[in-house]
Amino acid sequence: MQWAGATWYGPGLYGRHTACGQLLLPHTVGVAHRSLPCGTTVKLVYRGHSIVTQVIDRGPYSRGNSWDLTLAAARALHFDRVGADRIGYAVSLEYASNWRAKRPSAR
Repeated sequence: MQWAGATWYGPGLYGRHTACGQLLLPHTVGVAHRSLPCGTTVKLVYRGHSIVTQVIDRGPYSRGNSWDLTLAAARALHFDRVGADRIGYAVSLEYASNWRAKRPSAR
């Protein structure tokens, strides 16, 4: 399990399509990530709660965060903070080796 910053989004964007083509609705569970392919399965963990979902959008656009959860995903994780916090994550093995090879190294 790795750890990274996360935020959540949604209410002002309901009714629009995500970068991956999915219609964002209040009950949409998914995450945004800058480089993982659309449809990549990820497991997210926050304070003893976990979900398995897919990358459905691009982002986040806030500095220092790697994940942007839909509000429904945040609620499923009991991630009720305003702002950002750290979450645990694991990327499906199907994409993990290719993604690690392509992502920019940490500086």
